[in-house]
Amino acid sequence: MSTFQQLQDSVANVFGVASSAYITEIKRAINETIFEIDDNNPQAEHLQASSTATTTVGTILVTDALASDYDHTLNSYLIDPTDSKARFPLEFLDRSRWNEERLFDQPNGVPRFYNIWSGAYYIGPPPDKAYTLTHDYYTFNTELTGNSDTTKITDTYPRWEKVILKGAIAKIHAFQRVDDQMIANSAQAYQFELSRFRAWVRRNYDRAQESTRIRGWKEHSFNRNPVLSLLQSQP
Repeated sequence: MSTFQQLQDSVANVFGVASSAYITEIKRAINETIFEIDDNNPQAEHLQASSTATTTVGTILVTDALASDYDHTLNSYLIDPTDSKARFPLEFLDRSRWNEERLFDQPNGVPRFYNIWSGAYYIGPPPDKAYTLTHDYYTFNTELTGNSDTTKITDTYPRWEKVILKGAIAKIHAFQRVDDQMIANSAQAYQFELSRFRAWVRRNYDRAQESTRIRGWKEHSFNRNPVLSLLQSQP
């Protein structure tokens, strides 16, 4: 995997200059490309993470269930404290239905639903045990700033670094505005690599969903279709 500095140097080498020559523009181009890739591939494996928390008997609020890089939920389930093989998937329930069902007023039992609002994670009905909550979720990428920073894209699948480089190069060509044909060619090259990456992510996502269906594991998601794990196969 390449560091932020190495990505900058790779882009600068294409133009035959030191990275310091266009330092601000090159940094901006790299970060913008990374965010574009994420926006085009919201189900990609490099955006997946998992956190755990312990429920409190009789309390619907689960403290520390949402990580600092939480964006949206992939899957949530509870593990019985007396039997680690006993797992209870949680289904998302929107806030209006949550209030209608008055889950917070029900007797303690095995929670069946969850909801997230105002930065807090709730389950209902109130738990009868101190379950372990496993919360699989999608993260958001953060901007690269330090020269030793790395991006989740290349951390997960290094060979797709070329998508970042193609995008950054296209943006620098557009910034320079020297050759219209070069601008068009570099933009086309970036879109080609981006489409290949998108197709690869989609193919692996579908494969993982099919594997999940065959195993019979019922998933629940928050505004997105779930996937346990994307296979890191090569295109």
